[in-house]
Amino acid sequence: MRDEYREKLKTKKKSDKKRRWALLIIVLAFISFTVIKSDIFHFVDSDNGKVEAYIVINCHNLWKNNNEALEKKEKAYLIPDKGQILKKEKYIMKKGETAFDLLKKATIDNKIHTDYKFVKAYDNYYVKGINNLYEFDGGKESGWQYYVNQKYMNYGASNYNLKDGDVVYWVYTCNGGKDIDFEQI
Repeated sequence: MRDEYREKLKTKKKSDKKRRWALLIIVLAFISFTVIKSDIFHFVDSDNGKVEAYIVINCHNLWKNNNEALEKKEKAYLIPDKGQILKKEKYIMKKGETAFDLLKKATIDNKIHTDYKFVKAYDNYYVKGINNLYEFDGGKESGWQYYVNQKYMNYGASNYNLKDGDVVYWVYTCNGGKDIDFEQI
């Protein structure tokens, strides 16, 4: 009987040892998976699919020039002090969103009138007016242009995907962009 008892005890010890090893392996696997998973998500979604971008909307040139064309159209009252329609404002955007998406979001949030139309030939949106100031209101070469990080973009704003830290400027020009001076904005 003693031998039987010893045999059961040995079997139980082996079984307990196997259970402990199995439990240890499960715990280690869980810990490893949790660490790897958090590292993967931190790496893939470190910014959570978001982009931090800034926007400025300015018509300084109209303000500076006290534009006669606007006086004739009775629109001079639309020009805020120093032409600052929207001072530099930060937005958190989704990756893949564009400079045009940022304009729409900022103007909606700040209740700034914006008028635009889709131009099929360019597969893009054309901004006709911001704050009720339209193309040709300030002369034959006037209208809205956009710049990213003070660089003129020669393609539509809905084709420019925002990058982290971008500063998008929507600036009213009176002479086709020759009057843009970022020192004044």
